[in-house]
Amino acid sequence: MRDHAVLVPTSRGGVSAIVTQPGAVQRGALVLLQGAGPPARSGVNALWTRVAHELAGIGLVVIRFDFACEGDNPGVGRDVPRARAWRRGIDLGLLREIAPWFLQRAGERALSVAGSCHGARVALEFAATEPVANGTFLLVPYLGDREPNLRDDAAEDEIPPLLDERQWGTGPTLTDGAELLEGFRACLERGPVWTLVGEEEAAPVRPFAAALEGSGRALELEVAPGTAVLHPIANPVQQEIARERLVSRVAKAFAEREDRVASYS
Repeated sequence: MRDHAVLVPTSRGGVSAIVTQPGAVQRGALVLLQGAGPPARSGVNALWTRVAHELAGIGLVVIRFDFACEGDNPGVGRDVPRARAWRRGIDLGLLREIAPWFLQRAGERALSVAGSCHGARVALEFAATEPVANGTFLLVPYLGDREPNLRDDAAEDEIPPLLDERQWGTGPTLTDGAELLEGFRACLERGPVWTLVGEEEAAPVRPFAAALEGSGRALELEVAPGTAVLHPIANPVQQEIARERLVSRVAKAFAEREDRVASYS
């Protein structure tokens, strides 16, 4: 296993990232998206570093990058007007440029996406619209229709307009429950969709899981037993649960995929 610091060229400037390569046979590729704000891709307690290393240990090449205006990318995206869904829109735009760069260099044709909170929402919206996605793994995904920093009681004139394709150039983000349901459905057409939440965090996901029952592939909702909340995955107990369950589910997905390929050969 080897880590490489890279600078990925995008239309908004170079984006700092780390690519973790497996030491043995490469089985696939995955992009790992942390939540917004600390600990970023490699910060406090190095959760995402450990996850990337363990995924490399099962044969995946992994990329993780700091989001716009965070970590090692403080200047990226400062020219994009702040608008409703700005946070999601700009990071989704970056991912849409980083993914083909990563796949070309990894020698892969498809990739899985995994993320936490804001990163999980970005992963979901990417997988819903990009045919290269072949598996979606979400830790406590943010499913609201506003940016998390907007008050629920904000007056209408306090809510900025939606980020649109003129401000980024990659199309709008998913904005409400109906669009998210269709997003989940599109992800399921491309591969498994799994989400892990605490006991008090399951309510926003359950309606989507129920609506998709009987549609062929099911949205997998795993509730961590005895754990009220996982978000923001900051303390050691939360981190251990998230790390172990995410790596385990990704490993299972790749094993199942390989079994299907073997059965057809």
